[in-house]
Amino acid sequence: MASIDPLGALVRAQPGIVAVRLRNEGRRASGELTALIEMPPGVSLLASGRRGAGAAVIEPVGTVDGWSCRPGAGGARCTRRPLPGGAATALFLRVAVAPRAPEGPGPVVRVAAGRVRVSARAESGVRTAGAPARFATDGRVATRVIGGTLLSCPADARGCAAARRRAGARPDNDLWHMRAVDRDRDRTTESSSSARLALPRGGRLVWAGLYWSGGGSAGTAAAVKVRPPGRSGYVRVRAAEVNGADLPAGHGYQAFADVTRLAGAGAEGTWWVADPQLREGCPGTPAGAWS
Repeated sequence: MASIDPLGALVRAQPGIVAVRLRNEGRRASGELTALIEMPPGVSLLASGRRGAGAAVIEPVGTVDGWSCRPGAGGARCTRRPLPGGAATALFLRVAVAPRAPEGPGPVVRVAAGRVRVSARAESGVRTAGAPARFATDGRVATRVIGGTLLSCPADARGCAAARRRAGARPDNDLWHMRAVDRDRDRTTESSSSARLALPRGGRLVWAGLYWSGGGSAGTAAAVKVRPPGRSGYVRVRAAEVNGADLPAGHGYQAFADVTRLAGAGAEGTWWVADPQLREGCPGTPAGAWS
């Protein structure tokens, strides 16, 4: 049994991920697996930058599960050892979608396993809008989310202490003139907050994404300071993507960066984030936060 689908959506001018899933419904092991993957026009598989046997190497995302991939005509040729009876495997591939990629049919996979032949086509192809996946993996995995605010009511204002406990007559941030929060005791920062990340027992980090938001022009919201566990100082992180929106009380933005390498082996512990672009202001102004 075979299936192929974009995770999230394949959106023009954005990267994405395509998933191929196979299951051996028989009792005996299959033959060696060969999967020929064909992408729609304007969608290309991303190579890792390294080369093997004189050809570019395509690195699957997440749990590789024994797959090896090379570029092919309009897609890729991926191989794997035989699949035991009753077992399943997943293959996740990064793709790039061209700005003018046409809407239409989705990607196709054709699988050979010994004498067995099976094919599948995705139900959806390129779209003009949507949310593409940033990361994918398979197996025993868990998601952990932490975060903090970077704006709050003025500490000396009447009722602010109660509002910070989500109590009192004005517990909502839209009811206050917000001021920057700065809790790191570092004189070089103007706003900062922290949160502690705890991993499952025996777990290890496989991917980490940082998201932050604030008020102001998206064009100038390209960086933030991050201090992961075990670091004595901040590291400046540039956004891989910034999206802006005109809101009733002004312009707001959300930014993203992959911080997996920054986390390294020391992901568990206290994370600090400081000095994104913020705009202190009156009720309704886009606030500042991170996760």
